[in-house]
Amino acid sequence: MDMKNFSFLEPEQAEMFSQRMDHNLYVIRRENKLIGLFYQGIISNFYKATIMVNPAVLDAFVKSDLSPVGRMHSTEFVNYMNNVLDANHRSVAFTCGEQVIMAMKAAFCNDYDALDDILASGHLHPFKIKEKGRAVKGFTPKAKAWDRFRLTVAHFIVWYRYNNHPEFTRIVSTLFEAARQDPTICDIQMYEASPSDNIWGVGMSAHDAAKRMLAAGMQSWESNHSHKVFTVAFERLIQQQYVE
Repeated sequence: MDMKNFSFLEPEQAEMFSQRMDHNLYVIRRENKLIGLFYQGIISNFYKATIMVNPAVLDAFVKSDLSPVGRMHSTEFVNYMNNVLDANHRSVAFTCGEQVIMAMKAAFCNDYDALDDILASGHLHPFKIKEKGRAVKGFTPKAKAWDRFRLTVAHFIVWYRYNNHPEFTRIVSTLFEAARQDPTICDIQMYEASPSDNIWGVGMSAHDAAKRMLAAGMQSWESNHSHKVFTVAFERLIQQQYVE
């Protein structure tokens, strides 16, 4: 498979879209789908960009989730986030998506010592924040419930960044625009191509992931990877913003 960005487009179009894209994101077509494969970079939860959370933001998030099931899950997210805000004068500035995830993990497990530690760690590298999240107490009995809840946490991050971070919005909008250049494309999927993460990501590099898609076909690939946390969270944004 050609790993040049947008290789399914005419060369001039491909060059134009590539120049507008984060160099950490590969964009390919497989069957009738546009596939984004990223590792680190602007799309990543490790990317340093302020996520300011307050009651007005939470209210807007709940209203954005139009499906009854989505509304139920986003309301649960707000209830836990309010526990975070109560300790921070009703407003908190996270420095990256990873800090949001780990803070919500601590709140979800009622480990408020860990929550305070994570909230004070915004100056650290996101990997260090992730390590603090791994030390949250009381996680094991809530692990299965967290598997479901973290999807809403991830969706909040994607939703917030799309609406508040111009660099994130530019990349996502570029994906939408590129997909519309080919009338056979009916879906967009995003995968975190992290070789070391097979929960949020696919557990392999972008190049290896692309080769697997080619060898196995999308049906086989999706049965193993479409449930990844970031992929599911991004899918909801795509349904809201791209699918007409």
